Amino acid sequence: MVKALSPDLGAMTEPKAAREPEAKDKPALTLAELEATNRQHDWILAGLTVLLAFLLASFPVLNSDIWLQLRTGQMITSGEFGFGVDPYTYVAPELWVHTAWLWDVLVYGVYSLGGGPGLVLLRGLLVLGLAVLLFQMRRPEVSLFPIVLSLALAFVVMSGRIFLRSEFISVIFMGLTLYLLWRPAARSHLPLLGKAMSWTQHRAWVFLPVLFALWANCDHWFFLGPALVLLFLVGDVMQGVFTGWTPREEGLDAAERKSLGLVFIVGLLACCLNPYTVRIFFQWPGDSSSEALDLVLLNQPALRTGVMRPLLSPFSPDYFQSSLRDVMWWRPLGLTLAEWAYYPLAALGLISFALSWREVKVWRLFVWGAFFALSAWQARNAAFFAVAAGPIMGLNFQDWLALRTAGRTTYSRPGLVVGQLGRILVLGSLIALCFLMTVRMSSASLRFRGRDTALGLIHTRALGWSMLEDPSLQRSSEQLLQWQLPGNGFSLEWREQPSYQAYFAPGQKTFMDSRFLVHGKRAAEFYAIANALKETNPGRLDKRATHHHYQWQDAFRKHDISHLIVRGDADVARPDPSVPGGTRYVPVVDLLLFDEIETTDPTGNRERKKVWDMLGYVDGRTFILAWTGSPHYERLKALRFEPEKEAFHEPTRVPPPNGPRGTEMVSPLVTWLAGELDRPPTAIDEANWLLENSARTYGMSQRQAIIASFQLLNVAPANSMPGVGIVSPPLLIMEPLSVAPHQLAIRAARRAIAERPDYYGAYHQLFQAYADAYGMEREISPPIAVREAQIAAALREAVRLRPQEPLLQLELALLYLRKGLSDLAVKHFEDAFRAAESLGLERKSFMETLQRMPEVAHLQPLFMAIGQEQQVVANRRASFNARAVLTSDPGEKARYAMQLQLTDEARQAMEAVVAQLQLKPQLQTGDLAIHQLLDLYLQIGYLPEALRLLSRPDTPGRLGPAAFHQRAALARAAAGD
Repeated sequence: MVKALSPDLGAMTEPKAAREPEAKDKPALTLAELEATNRQHDWILAGLTVLLAFLLASFPVLNSDIWLQLRTGQMITSGEFGFGVDPYTYVAPELWVHTAWLWDVLVYGVYSLGGGPGLVLLRGLLVLGLAVLLFQMRRPEVSLFPIVLSLALAFVVMSGRIFLRSEFISVIFMGLTLYLLWRPAARSHLPLLGKAMSWTQHRAWVFLPVLFALWANCDHWFFLGPALVLLFLVGDVMQGVFTGWTPREEGLDAAERKSLGLVFIVGLLACCLNPYTVRIFFQWPGDSSSEALDLVLLNQPALRTGVMRPLLSPFSPDYFQSSLRDVMWWRPLGLTLAEWAYYPLAALGLISFALSWREVKVWRLFVWGAFFALSAWQARNAAFFAVAAGPIMGLNFQDWLALRTAGRTTYSRPGLVVGQLGRILVLGSLIALCFLMTVRMSSASLRFRGRDTALGLIHTRALGWSMLEDPSLQRSSEQLLQWQLPGNGFSLEWREQPSYQAYFAPGQKTFMDSRFLVHGKRAAEFYAIANALKETNPGRLDKRATHHHYQWQDAFRKHDISHLIVRGDADVARPDPSVPGGTRYVPVVDLLLFDEIETTDPTGNRERKKVWDMLGYVDGRTFILAWTGSPHYERLKALRFEPEKEAFHEPTRVPPPNGPRGTEMVSPLVTWLAGELDRPPTAIDEANWLLENSARTYGMSQRQAIIASFQLLNVAPANSMPGVGIVSPPLLIMEPLSVAPHQLAIRAARRAIAERPDYYGAYHQLFQAYADAYGMEREISPPIAVREAQIAAALREAVRLRPQEPLLQLELALLYLRKGLSDLAVKHFEDAFRAAESLGLERKSFMETLQRMPEVAHLQPLFMAIGQEQQVVANRRASFNARAVLTSDPGEKARYAMQLQLTDEARQAMEAVVAQLQLKPQLQTGDLAIHQLLDLYLQIGYLPEALRLLSRPDTPGRLGPAAFHQRAALARAAAGD
């Protein structure tokens, strides 16, 4: 017989006298049997809750400040760290009270042994241990079901804020403190421990001072431990005032209160057992409130709805204005499931107090209220609230159940049904939550600072055991370490780059990083410099445009700053009526590279001088710029990035010490367990930046030449002939045409293909590099067949790897249209719309979407001509089909298809002729078919097919040496040789 479930919730009344007795063959379930069965089911649910807690903590390490922690732990273990000294900044030193030093040592030790997976496992095991510990806070004689429900909800809320920072260990220690305070008195069988516990009336409070001493060396939230003790003690004292009675289970007698008061005092003194003694009491947790934080939010208001949104109140309207709310459909109003779970946790907590108000424990109310206020102040404190609210809510519901079921000997059928449905619902929810942790979401609209990671449905990230690195920040830091540049560096980005630099370029100091407490006084100067640099406007040549230089140059000289580190995704808004919305976002690095300042040489002539030179590290994501006004510039300019030298001479610089990463093959299972999505190779960004920068450089040069020509036409020199405005033809100073950036872009795209030969984006980037180089070369020399073959082969391979991408199909259709291959253009045009339909876009809506995309404006010739071409191709195909049924000779079909300019039909017919050569090697049309088919393959980009045809043993003889080697060279050049 299957025993029914019951939550022990609801009214349980005596059966009515008029009720018919149960049949003898179906004996009624006694209350004792029902409770025993429910107890078994509840422990199964408890096990699932513990498993869920472990899975919720098993997500990749993404916080960039982990590198700062690792470097600090490394320095402490090696004896390089000086307590109180800031080893990471070169600004006037301030006392650094680093309370988390012991946590850093732990993190570094685990990372040294197990790497990123070891850190994730550490977090998972600590959360699992916390779950087991909190399940001990219960009334054993009452159903476990309320504890399961409360803790499951609490761990979902907690999961959103358990990043691998020192605050995480405070969450664990807070749960341990709460358990030690609640744990009833029990005598120990160990003599020494029993004697120690006798000082605290056999309560586990004897461990609290030791815990607080450890806590004070692990995190700046250590004061939560003594605060919990004080709340517990005051709540117990106030119990009699509020209720007039003291609960037997948790109430303290006079001796226990005295012991707990002594523990509180000793615990406070124990907190002083740290390298900084009492100074740790004079700081507030850095991310919560400081001068630097206020300046950050003032100068970067976008962070308020981005990465710093957890610093807002969860009841603030701005909290629901996440910058990702329109990108992730699975996050209503931009909030994750873990963030939404905070509100039912708070509401159910209030309900639990309302239900148990007759026997309310005041200490629970004090603890719950204090940590609810802390979480209501800033959402980032939700984990502290969850670790307190979960067990307290469960205990309140257990008290209410005990009161409702006191003296009952039977159960009611409605209560049985409710209990069965309740447990089934919780069971399904726990299984669903465990499953949701394994689901990976992604968004094409998001780019996480160079790391493509799996997004989670419950909190920020999905399941994964790894530490995801930004390869650009890592390599650029290693390059700085190798160069050992004179002077100091200034990073416009204070959150990530300084942390990476601390670990991967030890000894290379920065101006400011993410430690708000340390940078309270220097944050204002940082933003004064950063804002002045971002105001650079190379398009204005008047004095007002150059005035901003004097705002940061003095600071650079003061701090001996010689170089600047800029992220490629850092941009500034510039008004531009030509774009939708009237605002264009311009990369800061572009503004700086085109910035100039007017100077006067010793002879009195004015000249314009570049303010910044880019040093020879190019990856498209991180840029290192040398300040030309620095006294160290003479040494720095030897490292300048010179495209011609890089493209056409032997490399003179040594690559970063660890070389390229990511070229090794990784199994899909390892990638899945790491929690990663497929990463596009970083070389794609490098190639893209090289092409864009070349276009901007050439465009700026043309613009300056036009301005100069107008000035010469309208202003005549004093010694010019009367009536003549120009003494001689104007000398327009323009940058010379150079294909060096394009050659470097091609090489970068080839490296991307070597790293990820199955990634369509690498081939598309190669196509763009070839196409841009072709356009530049045509201005210098006639078109060359090699480049045309390379363009077609790269784009066709991208389409082959990603046929469901509509824009790729349209690009290929436009390429074929320009080559005069109308039938292939029509084919891929239709394939584009079929691909759009597979993505849920109808033909009309797809066209409307394309019209709103300025980046596809170059496709307009295709849209204008395709209608007429479709009709022409349809007529030609009808003529071919009518003629093709009259002959079975593929050679005849190929000739007629070529006459009608039906490339696809001609290719298929010629392939049939070549196939016949296996049986009829003396076929007269064989030589011509191979010749024409090979040319056609190279024209339409069928590179693998062309290489296979060239590898046939009979191909050299049929083509002849000259023709064979010419086409072999074209094919191998298209393949990257």
